[in-house]
Parts: sequence; C-alpha cells; structure tokens
Amino acid sequence: MLDTMSKIIDFGLGAVILTKEKIQKTVDECVKRGEIGRAEAERLVSDLTKKGEEGRARLTETIRGELQKLVDEMGLATKKDLQDLEVRLRQ
Repeated sequence: MLDTMSKIIDFGLGAVILTKEKIQKTVDECVKRGEIGRAEAERLVSDLTKKGEEGRARLTETIRGELQKLVDEMGLATKKDLQDLEVRLRQ
C-alpha cells in the first residue's frame, strides 16, 4: 500500500497536487490499519510534504519560464519596459 502510494506521489503532478492534510489523512489511515508505525508515518508525511513543496517550486519556475518565452515571442511590453519608458518621457 505505502509503496504504491509513494509511487503515485512521485509520479508527475501527484506531489504537487496533494496537500499536507490529504497526505496526513492517508498516512493516519495506514497507521490505524497497522500497516505502519507512528514514527514511520511522521517521517513519511514529512518526506511527502517536502516532495510536494519541491514539486510546486519546480512547476512555478517552469510556468514562469514559459510565460516569459510567450511574452518575448509576442513582443509584449513588460511592467519594467513601461516603467523605463515612463522615466524616459519624464526626462
């Protein structure tokens, strides 16, 4: 059960989508069924939560990079471009 859950978490966006509360609930159910001990459960929740946070950070960076590519390709003015223009106009 836990091996399968870990594989799901590691796969694709699984680690990004699951919240700490959902992870905690699933792990608590495993403890109740006697599949894992409390210490192992705490370690698992910590590890899976960390993976989720890392996944979110990677996804955020990927999205930012893709958006920047789109802005560049479309030739759109950025906020900085507009601020620079405003400074030049004032001068």
